[in-house]
Amino acid sequence: MHRLIQPFRELGFLPGFFYLADRAVERLFGRRIFFYYSMVAQPVVRPRLRPAKDQHTVVCKNWTDIAPYAEQMTATESMIRERFSHDYVCVVLAQRDELLGHGWLSFGNYIEDEVRCLFTPLPEAQTGWDFDVFVLPQHRGTLMFARLWDAINQALSASGRVWSVSRISRFNVTSFQSHKSMGAVRCADVLFVVIGRVQLMISPLRPFLHLSIRPDSYPAQSIDVTRKLNRTSER
Repeated sequence: MHRLIQPFRELGFLPGFFYLADRAVERLFGRRIFFYYSMVAQPVVRPRLRPAKDQHTVVCKNWTDIAPYAEQMTATESMIRERFSHDYVCVVLAQRDELLGHGWLSFGNYIEDEVRCLFTPLPEAQTGWDFDVFVLPQHRGTLMFARLWDAINQALSASGRVWSVSRISRFNVTSFQSHKSMGAVRCADVLFVVIGRVQLMISPLRPFLHLSIRPDSYPAQSIDVTRKLNRTSER
């Protein structure tokens, strides 16, 4: 009984319900069907820590830049090359040739790779999108995440961005709290139901509902940070 109640306490009613439903489906059929995301925007701030000795940052824009670290990354070579084809950049934090962590950035549209959706962070010239922020397991529980985020903020600031948007799973309490500690603002919660090639999106943002059965059918979601901030300040 405790296992059934705990998700509702930690996540809230709707996220808790979909979390339990998703786990039940995964046990029965070996695959997930519910993808419940929060779109959050965190302000770009100045580095909070002094640079560590022997650590350096590389902003990678092509395969040649990232090749020395690629074998230590979770993404495959084909995935990395696909990301570069969309003009995404990878901020690498390293010590000599050892990868410590990385984070990917888009300074325009972002095509989600877990579900079919095209996200546009707004205002366009002031907002970026971060994804696949990753610290190697042996460096977790240290200051490495904070140092990596400092490096990501520097790359965002250099491009004129003052906000960075990302999607996080509503089922991941730790990630949600981590973003909240960085001053993140929750912009919208979006639910995707995926069964085979069929995908249903339910969102508070236009187009609100989207059903697709083709791999090339993508709903579009514009995440406007200033609109969310203006609504919050009016309350």
